[in-house]
Amino acid sequence: MQAKSRWILGISLISAVACQSELDFFEPETPRAYFDRYVAPELSWRCTSKACHGLPLEEYKSVGPGWFKLAVDEDNFIASDEMRDIAYAEATGNVIVAPRDDGPGTTKLKVDSAAGRIDRHAPPIFSDFVRKVIPVALGGLPHRGGDNYVALDSPGLQRILEWIERERVAEPVAYTPAQETFRDEAHPALVRRGCLVTSCHGPLVGNFLKLEGSIDGEFSDRMVLHNYKVAKSFLNLSTSDPDESRLHKKALSPSQGGIIHRGSNEFFRTEDDEDLEAIRGWIREEIAAAGLNTAPTGLLYVRRPPSTRDLFDVGAWQPGADLYSLSPVSASGTRVNLTAAHHVGPADVRTPEVSPDGRTVLFAMRKGVTDCLNIYRMAVDGTDLVQLTHASGCREPTLGPDHVNEANLSPLFAPNGRIYFVSTRGGRLADKGKQPDTNIWAMNPDGSDLEQITLGNGHEIDLSMAHKLGKAIIVFTAPRDISLKRQGALYFAPVDWWGDYHPMFGEQSKYPIFAQPAELTDLRTVITLQHWDGVYQGGALAIFDRNMGPDLEREEDLAKAAIPAYVRAMNVMTDDAVALGTGAAVLWRDPASLPDGHLVAARTTTAINPLVQTATLAQTVSYDLVYARVVADPITRQPELGEVDVLVHEDGYWHVEPTPIVERKLPSTAPTYLRENLPPGKGMIQFYDTFMLESVLRDARPIGRSGVIRKDIAALQAMFGSLLTPADALPLGPAVARNGDPASTRVSNGIHGRRWVMGPVPVEEDGSSLFWVPTDQQFFLQTINADGMAVGMHFDRWQFLSKGEAFGNGVRPATYDTICGGCHGSFSGKPEESFGGVDILTSASITMATHVDTETRRDPFDPTGPGFERVVSFKTELAPLLEDRCASAGCHASSAPAGGLDLSIDSGGAYAGPWSNNYESLMRLGTGSGRGEAGPWEKEYVDERSARAINSYLIEKVLDRELEAPRTLARAGCRAPAVLSDEEKAKLVLWVECGATYLGRDDP
Repeated sequence: MQAKSRWILGISLISAVACQSELDFFEPETPRAYFDRYVAPELSWRCTSKACHGLPLEEYKSVGPGWFKLAVDEDNFIASDEMRDIAYAEATGNVIVAPRDDGPGTTKLKVDSAAGRIDRHAPPIFSDFVRKVIPVALGGLPHRGGDNYVALDSPGLQRILEWIERERVAEPVAYTPAQETFRDEAHPALVRRGCLVTSCHGPLVGNFLKLEGSIDGEFSDRMVLHNYKVAKSFLNLSTSDPDESRLHKKALSPSQGGIIHRGSNEFFRTEDDEDLEAIRGWIREEIAAAGLNTAPTGLLYVRRPPSTRDLFDVGAWQPGADLYSLSPVSASGTRVNLTAAHHVGPADVRTPEVSPDGRTVLFAMRKGVTDCLNIYRMAVDGTDLVQLTHASGCREPTLGPDHVNEANLSPLFAPNGRIYFVSTRGGRLADKGKQPDTNIWAMNPDGSDLEQITLGNGHEIDLSMAHKLGKAIIVFTAPRDISLKRQGALYFAPVDWWGDYHPMFGEQSKYPIFAQPAELTDLRTVITLQHWDGVYQGGALAIFDRNMGPDLEREEDLAKAAIPAYVRAMNVMTDDAVALGTGAAVLWRDPASLPDGHLVAARTTTAINPLVQTATLAQTVSYDLVYARVVADPITRQPELGEVDVLVHEDGYWHVEPTPIVERKLPSTAPTYLRENLPPGKGMIQFYDTFMLESVLRDARPIGRSGVIRKDIAALQAMFGSLLTPADALPLGPAVARNGDPASTRVSNGIHGRRWVMGPVPVEEDGSSLFWVPTDQQFFLQTINADGMAVGMHFDRWQFLSKGEAFGNGVRPATYDTICGGCHGSFSGKPEESFGGVDILTSASITMATHVDTETRRDPFDPTGPGFERVVSFKTELAPLLEDRCASAGCHASSAPAGGLDLSIDSGGAYAGPWSNNYESLMRLGTGSGRGEAGPWEKEYVDERSARAINSYLIEKVLDRELEAPRTLARAGCRAPAVLSDEEKAKLVLWVECGATYLGRDDP
């Protein structure tokens, strides 16, 4: 930069004067020599405590990427040449990255350092290395270690400033033409309009648009380019209209075509505002630089006869479908069948995806009932067909006692050159065994190098690509059980991520399923809201803005919003009766975005109740292709659907799954950094505050925590589950089980599969926990009390860790408002407190789980060794135990059982069921356990559906005390504590927590 303020010039002068006496005595010839002589000792004095940035040399390479770590000796000094080499690399930001040899698309760090800690093109005060250690009031940045130097003339700080001054280079920073336009036109407009204010889009805010503020009104080139990169991530370069980019739309009022801005939509009152035109001009230049042809040449869609199926039964045979093109995109366009020539007899065609260059299309096709859904690639004109996956041997129905149909579908072109898709190729069933287990896989464009991306114990369907800070994420639908409620929410996984995926929206909604996500040009997401019992893969059309955080759906909750200027995150744009199961309405499905901001979707021609499944009704359902735009209600300013035009209509046919033929720019992908020195077969989990995290999971809505934090959490345990085989999941039928439970299988008189536990893992007094889990195994985490019973909200989303992966989560109450409050509401429930300042002491990375007395580093707790894996079987352990201890004369014998509860194995030889008599006795229906909600399949003695020992009357009897079961404990008659040991009681608790199944993990 050319302009320098007096204040910045003053800093340079102070630096020169302060160091003059030292330089007269000894003047090192190089910046590196000066660093070794003056800066390394200063770091040893200020920064190398093991509770801060110090790390023993032998442990240095095991830390995660991005952390500023310094290798030190046993006295916390940077004492050797090797340590000084590391300190210099860390301080300057020199990163050495090399490809890994154990998997595609991953990297490793030889030197773990984030680039840009010093800025060689600006006065030293602009370097992050300096700004991290001075007060925010002087231009500093938040620092977990506090303000190392409270005054700019501190001698140690002057040495650091002098070193960076010696590192400076004369060459100017290179800008592209578009970056110059941003620097000279758009960036000053953002500054003038107050966008960089700390409480709006400054570095401390909780939203995604985090911009660098100035130092005394000045910006370095690095700051400008940082702001350029962040602002560009809010543009859409796949459209010719600059007004369609999110950065522009957030500046306009909804009446002008904008989208609601929590900070107000009154920044630009007219569309010809000079600052707005400056931003718009920069966006035009970026669009031109991308060089894409953003005018669609046509539209691809699937035409099929009416065909019903469960949304998650992805392998079901739906014959009579073909892939069609419509060109141009209008009601008068020409329709051409592209796949008729590629199969003989009826075929099943689904999920087309056009390549970013607009030339080819991926889709799934099943050529006959004995064929399987496989992924194909062909030109958009229907030529050059290539088969990419090669599953065979399918049959109907999808599931049988000895098979699961393999289905490969929902392909995506990813920015790393890979193709992602959904597959049931594992041949197992998802948790609770009702549909095939679907996971995300990846392959090369020629079908080679298959790689399993997710390893969840559930369904992942409806893949789509979206942006997060300019990076690519894969968005999908997956079910999750939250207490007694099953939710089909949206999740996302970063491209190239090995392991855990994250919630995106809809986990605690009144709407059952969030499906078929599609990102609009302004980065909002359109979805269909569907019902679990729907069979037409359609529902209500809705739009949500993830940047607004979780939603408050009930009117009575709106007054409780614990964030200022609360804005609804989701709006339903059509009749939601079909999603709630309360009536009939027009169904919507398969929304897709066009470059001009419009969307295309499929819509039924008439109202229909999706829960009605008669064959006659199904044949009357027709889906049209329609074309519409999301607009704003003139009164409420909330988004709604504008005028709808029909593109394709044909009685008795479905026209679904549209995708435009157009060039588009995929978001970029970042490399995955994995820790090199984690033990083989182990991944790391670190929770900073389990108590706070459980509170957020209990209710993530922005109504505030209100100070309610559970303190009865004593430990964590990892609940593992094996995928069910078709034989395990084969329904026994209501007539087989004594209680008629329709979910019954040979494994369980209920909904759960085989499970086992690893742990417990202690939770420290400050809520922290650090421990290992085995890699490449499905698990979820439970918070448990001192009795080993799950309390609070389960961490009940199946997840997994891969080799070298570390997973951290949770924040402390003192930092909750700053980090989480912008989306989830303030801790106190007061909106004005949701954007707090960073508490530099309690936000430090020191926890009781990681350090002893804030210095000595702890090793992670290891629950993977002998004695920590706990497996229980009712068949082999508990059935004989209960018969031996409880089925005695005068108690629970088969002749005259106390309370009518016969706990003998065979009931005097009269039992002929699929399990044991005492198992079925404990599965008796009633309201004694669970939450007392009188659900149709609640059990009297065991909370089987929620798998909670604390809600089970049996466990109250076993422990002889009231817990949380709805039935009042009766102490008359037999007293279980007198006949069962503590170990045997713990076995019964574990059995319930594992789902109260009949067969354990190891039973044949």
